[in-house]
Amino acid sequence: MFNPTEMEFWFAGKDFSTDWTSGNFPNWCRVFADRREKVTRILEVGSWEGRSAIFFLEFFRNASITCIDAFAGGGTSTNPALHLAEARFDKNTKSYGARVTKIAAESVVALHDLIKGKVEPFDLIYVDGSHFRDDVVIDSLMMWRLSAPGTIVIWDDYEGGRPDQAPETRVKAAIDYFLSLYGKQMAILHRGYQIIAQRIA
Repeated sequence: MFNPTEMEFWFAGKDFSTDWTSGNFPNWCRVFADRREKVTRILEVGSWEGRSAIFFLEFFRNASITCIDAFAGGGTSTNPALHLAEARFDKNTKSYGARVTKIAAESVVALHDLIKGKVEPFDLIYVDGSHFRDDVVIDSLMMWRLSAPGTIVIWDDYEGGRPDQAPETRVKAAIDYFLSLYGKQMAILHRGYQIIAQRIA
């Protein structure tokens, strides 16, 4: 039986500069309560410093995770925070060894390579990379080809953004568009700041 106090130990000694993730943990614990032993293959699009990856690796004890992130702007950004994020990710996930596969690349490139490589479908896919509408459409369409009936998908920031924010910088429209195409093949498990859905066909 899962005890939420376990999480206090999961992140002990880790190095984070931000926390945009832990507010989702209660919903994840609730939605995934009966799936802890069933999820073995996880795909994460957008990993930052590794906080969500650590949650998944600890919560799903039999799982491995493939983490896609451009980290330092795909190698073109001079923002020191982005460069430090990859170093923190490496440090924070090092103890998990071969359970973690890091792909430091733009998501469109990494997802294409996974599709081309005909990898097995993932049990859980977390879409939390770019926060631009068009990028999220592309990530969602590509991740669908890496899913199968039973796959659970989490989209972050569905209710994020400000009312005066430019439409192209908000992800809600992208997720709604994807669901207009594939929603009949999915069951919504949670709708709020995030959307969590399971592919059923």
